[in-house]
Amino acid sequence: MGKTTLARLVYNDAELRGQFNLILWVCVSTRFDVVRIKKDIIQAMNREQILPETLHGLQATLKDQLSQKRFFLVLDDVWNADDKLQWEKLMAPLKFGEKGSKILVTTRMKSVAEMVAKVIENKIEVLNLNGLEVEDYRQLFNRHAFAGSNPELHEDLKIIGGDIAKKLGGCPLAAKVLGGHLNQNKQEYYWDKILKEDIRVNADTSEHGFKAILRLSCQNLPTNLQRCFKFCSIFPEDYAFEKDELIYMWIGLGLLPDKNPRLEDIGREYIDYLLRKSFFDIKESNGSTPCIVMHDLLHDLGRSLSIEECFTIGDGLDSNINFPEMIRHLYISADAKDYSLFTRIAQLKKLRTLIIVFKGGDPDENHVPLLAEILTKLKSLRVLSLTASFSCKLPDVIGSLIHLRHLSIQLFTHDSKLDWFPEAVYELYNLRVLRFLGGSGGDFKETNVEGLTNLLNLRHLDVPTIIKDRIPHIGKLASLQGSINFHIQSIDGYKVTELKNLTGIRELSISQLEKVGCSESEAREVNLFKKENLRSLNLVWSMDPTRAPESDERIADVICPPTRLRELTIKGYNGKRFPLWMKFFSDKTYYLTCISLLGCKNWTDLPDLAYLPLLKTLQIKDVGLVSISKLFKAASSRTEASSSSSSPRTSSSLEILKIKYCQELKSIQPDGFKNMHSLKILIMGDCPNLTISGANAELLPPKLEHLSIGPCENLEIPILNSLLNAHSLKYLSFENCTTITTLPSTDVFATLTVLTSLKIKSCTALESLGGLEAAPSLHSLTIFGCNQLIRVSSSQLQSNGYTNQVGTRNTNSMSMLKFLNIDTESLMSIKPLRKLTTVEEIKIVNALNANPWQDLEVTMRSLKRLYLCNATWVVSLPRFLTSLQSLHICGCDAAFLQQHQNGAWSTIGSVEFCKDQCSYQKLFMSDLEFDRSDLA
Repeated sequence: MGKTTLARLVYNDAELRGQFNLILWVCVSTRFDVVRIKKDIIQAMNREQILPETLHGLQATLKDQLSQKRFFLVLDDVWNADDKLQWEKLMAPLKFGEKGSKILVTTRMKSVAEMVAKVIENKIEVLNLNGLEVEDYRQLFNRHAFAGSNPELHEDLKIIGGDIAKKLGGCPLAAKVLGGHLNQNKQEYYWDKILKEDIRVNADTSEHGFKAILRLSCQNLPTNLQRCFKFCSIFPEDYAFEKDELIYMWIGLGLLPDKNPRLEDIGREYIDYLLRKSFFDIKESNGSTPCIVMHDLLHDLGRSLSIEECFTIGDGLDSNINFPEMIRHLYISADAKDYSLFTRIAQLKKLRTLIIVFKGGDPDENHVPLLAEILTKLKSLRVLSLTASFSCKLPDVIGSLIHLRHLSIQLFTHDSKLDWFPEAVYELYNLRVLRFLGGSGGDFKETNVEGLTNLLNLRHLDVPTIIKDRIPHIGKLASLQGSINFHIQSIDGYKVTELKNLTGIRELSISQLEKVGCSESEAREVNLFKKENLRSLNLVWSMDPTRAPESDERIADVICPPTRLRELTIKGYNGKRFPLWMKFFSDKTYYLTCISLLGCKNWTDLPDLAYLPLLKTLQIKDVGLVSISKLFKAASSRTEASSSSSSPRTSSSLEILKIKYCQELKSIQPDGFKNMHSLKILIMGDCPNLTISGANAELLPPKLEHLSIGPCENLEIPILNSLLNAHSLKYLSFENCTTITTLPSTDVFATLTVLTSLKIKSCTALESLGGLEAAPSLHSLTIFGCNQLIRVSSSQLQSNGYTNQVGTRNTNSMSMLKFLNIDTESLMSIKPLRKLTTVEEIKIVNALNANPWQDLEVTMRSLKRLYLCNATWVVSLPRFLTSLQSLHICGCDAAFLQQHQNGAWSTIGSVEFCKDQCSYQKLFMSDLEFDRSDLA
């Protein structure tokens, strides 16, 4: 293909798609550049839904990125080449790749291979994938069929399993699905029955045989699980579910046994089961919670099994399509202006689920009368979910849907405000789930929320905090699950006793505990220790140092959490001792995994943590502790347990330890944190009186990956000296360390083979970066506020007669460094920063020189992104900037702005010039780890 040496296409791989899980990616190395195409573009083209302008932009981007660059491009699962014109346009830029570029395409259709060959005008190499080798496949099948047990204990089943595996044609996904299914019933007669089924897979009947396997596995699911699985086919292919989102809909439809008080747990068990049996897969998301997706072949199976009940109308489909008579569940993605389509939905009287994703805007609110017409006729709805990019409103007729159990409104843009539900919603007494999410929020201070307590069957209330915090008499919602932020007030409806009947909540935050007053009886009525479902508890007092410690102690003593609690936070507590129930740690098995103590200035001693076998995270911030000896006692408890068979202690499982702003903390033991063998993250700072007794150089544990040290005058140098043994360290940060004058030598940095990130801020005594150039894996470097470093380095340069000659620089310095974030370009003249030749992104917060380019010229060989803030004195741009992909300059002179903002740098992919300061500067200067705002 022109200069490209290899284009390999893999087709007819339907039965092996579990093996090919590439999606779409490009190798990143010193030889190949980066090319990225989003998977949704490929999916849209497969569905012939991509817009011409999108295709044109994609084509231009590809040509721009691929031209004169070497790449290794992977296009996975290009299977629909019916619209050959679109695919030809997409493939056309690939012929411009530099010699040595490679392309790998996977597809089910040979016609795709032929089409690509035509477009790139070159010979292609086609590889037909076959199944796994017999022995490899047998091992894969047994791994799933005998998961959790020893195959050698089931010799009879191994023989039958071998015969079953032979019929599967080496297909990995078939082994996972059918093997996992057989794992549930290890009876010989049952395996024989499966063996006799028509499940043979081979080159000629792969689709038929594979679908037979999937259908068989689905039919043998428990009845409730079958119904839950089939319902998921209502969503578009590759739809990413959040677990809770799916469980809430199952609850709304009554697909989970409604009489069981543990509906949510059953829903999670269902999802886990379907994940184990490969009906679902985990998909990483941008958020903190991973999503789940259905493999497209399983999605097709679900559609075929629910064809009379579930129906989907996606973008670009014919609005005149005929609906099945028995349709129960409908997903529709369409413009609110498509009146004829929505009015036809109103005729589906048996509809139980209606999910609408409104495309485009609706400034005239035409959707309101449209929804009124629909909802007036759909009296049997159980689930109603609306998603839009505009403020979506519900008509008052919503109150007539007496069977409705799940109601959700979500905005997927952040520039629109939510409109609260009409008060008719308060008449939906059967409602289990009420969700109101997204957008930029709204002014809900005058919103009447008292009627929410009429919804006595409500289990999940997912609404903005400003609404949930204002609900009076929330104790009436006794079935409520999920999380609650409860602010105690002295008026009726907001007293702590409202929490008494909320036995199902999972996360609870109780604020303003001082307003309980001296009445311990009120606090006892809450019965926290009986709330067995509670997993996270925040106990918060107002930050008032004048409050009597004894008052806080009395309240804390009676708010005793259940032993199954996982996360505990105590904030603003004025007591001098820990609550009495913490003494029970030695008598009962507590399941705590995370403890946070914040702003407890009078608290002087820790409870004995050696009896918490699952504790992984401990945060101590602004607490009056004098000693943390019991923390180290927990770490050494393994020795105690081995020496005394009666000792209940277990070894410390602590992985994260954060200690900040503890002014009274005096000392740690001589061997420091060395014996905390599980510790991976250590953050210490603002502990001015903390010292270490002894001169042991090995203070850090062997598994430590993240170390952040703030101002701890007597601890900074000992910690720095102990880095020689921190072989697992990946992230290192120093902030406001006033005693450190130089970083470690090359011998030390050479041992930190996995260190990828180093951040240094406001270390005012620092004069040298030591042997930093020897760090073999350093990828990101941040330096702020180290003015002494600049002054010393500048004087050394002048005395040594250093000149800014490219040829004098060591091109091997920090060869892995890609990201540099500094507060002034003067740092670029410091050894080893003046030797950089591989850095791809530089951010300079204060570009104060008129000509900052002199110090940047060497880096321009590799630089792709440059950000200059507060660039008041910059008056010109050099020619060597043309290699950049992105340039941002803010706070620049008006004359400079006028000269360069008119497209003079069209060769750069993205250019931004602005006179005012931008958000980047504030972002760059943000604290690394030590910021007292985290106590707010």
